[in-house]
Amino acid sequence: VKYLLIVFMACHWMACLWGLVGLQLAAELCDTQGKLFDFGDAGVSINEVSWVTTIFLGGKTSPDDPCNPFEVYAAALHWAVMTLTSIGYGDIVPVRLEEYLVAIMCQLLGGVMWAYVIGSVVSIISNVSPVERNFETNSDLLNQAMEEAGIPKKERPEYREYLREAKAYDRRMCFIQVAENFSPMLRKQLLHHSTRGALNSVPYFNHAEATPLFLMDLASLLRPRFFSRFERLDDVRQYLCLVDHGTVANCGQVLVHPAAFNQDFIVADRRFKKSARTVSLTFAQIFVLAKSDLDGVLESHPLLAEDLWVSAMKMAFRGAMQLTAEAYLRWKATKPPGTSLTLCEAFDKFRRCHDPHMWDHHSHHHHFFPTLLTSRTDGEEKAKKP
Repeated sequence: VKYLLIVFMACHWMACLWGLVGLQLAAELCDTQGKLFDFGDAGVSINEVSWVTTIFLGGKTSPDDPCNPFEVYAAALHWAVMTLTSIGYGDIVPVRLEEYLVAIMCQLLGGVMWAYVIGSVVSIISNVSPVERNFETNSDLLNQAMEEAGIPKKERPEYREYLREAKAYDRRMCFIQVAENFSPMLRKQLLHHSTRGALNSVPYFNHAEATPLFLMDLASLLRPRFFSRFERLDDVRQYLCLVDHGTVANCGQVLVHPAAFNQDFIVADRRFKKSARTVSLTFAQIFVLAKSDLDGVLESHPLLAEDLWVSAMKMAFRGAMQLTAEAYLRWKATKPPGTSLTLCEAFDKFRRCHDPHMWDHHSHHHHFFPTLLTSRTDGEEKAKKP
């Protein structure tokens, strides 16, 4: 719109200047009643000709009247548009020195302005979608690389499809880059709005102590990852994962936005975490949160850190009980005749299969939680003191 307005205003002022020159240099063509004088066969004097007299008295077959200002303006605007856009029909031309000088000036200024407008419009069109521009660039590079590498043609559509589906990931990365231009608080608010649904799907992020400031801090630390269909997500097992786009299979469940998985990433010992495999059923975009990033945020939220520590203990306890039950069932399937095994004995069997230094042998109870979980931060310990 801005450039259309620039072109229109430039043509308008060029038309006004061209019409003014033509009327001032031409002979008086109209009487006081706005009627055209009859110049007869002699026509106007040679010293009183202009582009106006040439087109209106020079044999032009048209009902247009030079005594009508709007019709003169329309003819001048027609010349201005032709000059500015370099079309140049040639039906309106200068016929004397003054008009030639004005026409040369308008052509020079109009050419520069038209080049500026065209260049600006082309730049806007080429940058209207950075995601599309990156996709086209990457597609060209991919096609060239596949041709040079001799990749079989039947396999090439798979790689092209990945680039096409990865546009959502590119948009997210562009959005993160834009958010980096804001102040820290506004950046966190902006990122929180785009990830709020996924964060709310994590139960221990819905505690009363999980303030909006805490969630905004987490949102600024989430990083997107993109996976192809039927791809194993083994390299994100140590992260909390939030489904943003696509479909994921985890622990016999089909997860879509705004679901979360690997919620037991807060448990320090990997043996007490779920060992189920996660696979992307479609092209999937996942937000990941590292445990170290969460610990950094919890340093300024000691009360919530205590709640998460309790949640981690519960998850570790469930994991230990599940492994104990599995050890008992394995023994039961191969037990000698006439023998018995209690769950406590099964727990001891499970314990002996792992690092014995994990357990506290100086108590009648197995206090394994402090060794399996990340230790409380100094801020949490201070919060507990009266």
